[in-house]
Amino acid sequence: MRRASDEGFDQVNSVLLRPQQITRLLFVVVAVLTGLSLIESLVGRTSILKMGSESSLPTWYAASILLLSAILLSLIARAKQRQHDTYAKHWTVLSLIFYVLSIDEIAKIHERMGAVVGQNIAQWLVSDLESLAPTQREVFNYAWVIVAIPLLILFFLAYLRFVTRLPPQVRTLFIMAAIIFLSGAVGLETLSGYQHYLNGDQTWTYTLLTTLEEALEKIGTVVFIHALLLYISTYLDGMQIVLEGKSSVAKKRSRAISR
Repeated sequence: MRRASDEGFDQVNSVLLRPQQITRLLFVVVAVLTGLSLIESLVGRTSILKMGSESSLPTWYAASILLLSAILLSLIARAKQRQHDTYAKHWTVLSLIFYVLSIDEIAKIHERMGAVVGQNIAQWLVSDLESLAPTQREVFNYAWVIVAIPLLILFFLAYLRFVTRLPPQVRTLFIMAAIIFLSGAVGLETLSGYQHYLNGDQTWTYTLLTTLEEALEKIGTVVFIHALLLYISTYLDGMQIVLEGKSSVAKKRSRAISR
């Protein structure tokens, strides 16, 4: 890992990334996508800009920033493994979780799981499902939350010591990111499900809840990315990624011979 000022660092062919600039850009994109989604909800011409809609720009962006989080976590995990750090495995598992979250954002695995769980719960609670209105039956699709909450508790217990050992500023950002993300993913998801149960998914209230839910998830992810970039730049002394080709190998050999 080298800084741009270090001897031998190729400043001409290097790209300098600053956490604040990246985070600011990501936040701007979230704001723009949120505004466009609300406008689209008023106009109702296309679903490509609608928050929460499959095959839309907001969904693609959400998956992309989750993937970016996973990649940054993988880089940190790799550095920690080389340092034989106690929490290297925690970083590795966290990166795998975010890879799964990125895939889930596109594949909607949790919604499919919720539909299966919800159907079983509905059959247990209601003897005659056909007697329920369509919106009342669909509310059971949000039953994935019932599975998610115990998993979140287990995750909290497993990572409590890991979080307490993080640098104070990074730890605060981690906690902020988790609160913001879960407020949308679990809190507002539950409220929007209840609104769906009462009035369906065509009301302005449901649209606002869904949009805010998706926006909070994206904001939480961006805050988390900022925390990771800050950790890399401050506590890992930056990070240099080298794509080595034949020419670079030849240069190394020639330098070794000249010495």
